[in-house]
Amino acid sequence: MLKIFYGTNTFNKRLELAKLKADFIAKNGEYSVRELSAEDVTPDLFSQDLMASGLFSSRELIVLKNAEDNPDLIRLSLEAPETELKDLILIISSLDKRTSEYKAIQKHAGFTEFANLPEAKLKAWIAQTAKKLDLDLNTKVVQDLILRTESDQQEIWICLNQLALLQTNNPKPNDLDIFLAPSSTETAFNLLEAALKKDRTEIQKTLKELELFREDPYQIIGLLCSQGFSLAAVTYGLPSGKSPQQVASEVGIHPFVASQQAKLARSLNLNKPKISQIADSLHWLDISLKTINKTEPWPMIDAALMRISML
Repeated sequence: MLKIFYGTNTFNKRLELAKLKADFIAKNGEYSVRELSAEDVTPDLFSQDLMASGLFSSRELIVLKNAEDNPDLIRLSLEAPETELKDLILIISSLDKRTSEYKAIQKHAGFTEFANLPEAKLKAWIAQTAKKLDLDLNTKVVQDLILRTESDQQEIWICLNQLALLQTNNPKPNDLDIFLAPSSTETAFNLLEAALKKDRTEIQKTLKELELFREDPYQIIGLLCSQGFSLAAVTYGLPSGKSPQQVASEVGIHPFVASQQAKLARSLNLNKPKISQIADSLHWLDISLKTINKTEPWPMIDAALMRISML
């Protein structure tokens, strides 16, 4: 038997795998399940392992994790003849859908895709899980939780269980600070907001923290540019009578991000000329890192944000 668990939803993959392992151990004994990591196994050894009888059990279940790291093992798994001695589960997070490996696993009868839940279903799952834990979450907490975890169901589940340990039925948004770091997207928004509000102290503090925790500066730059784009889209859309949700749908940004940007644009009375200057500053940052200073991104981010704060 070959099963292929594919997709980025780590939570549901682990849940299904745990059930299968428990059932297999109940039928075949404590030592009947082995877990291997693809990067540690050569094709020759893996092929021999699939055909050999188990040392401690007449029937074995092999779980091959991170199979995408060794495509040769995927190919061997698909080509191996069915045997009563071994069952095999491949755990794959992601593959280029243009590759022959992906096309082959997708056609296999044992293929199951574990995709991330759409936002509406994710919110419903959070509500159900919170209820079981005797938590009453308001809309702001749920939205912050989704944003900070980037919709990762596994991280959300862990955080909900941690919130339950606080023994408070109504967690507040700042309770999330105990267990979750701000998401990179949220950090980029906060940096842009601080620059527009001319809060240089907050800019310096945030950049030092990001550098201290070894965050990827180029990811922050990309997210700053993304925040600049969404801020421009919202600022241009609001005067024409469009809601943040309409703008989000038209330009392909998250409705919550559009809502955040709309509040910021209104509170600071942002207009098209200022948005153009913000875009110029972010463009200057991008070009400068590619041409003038390729090795010191943090000072360049600082300089770009300072430029924005002086507008």
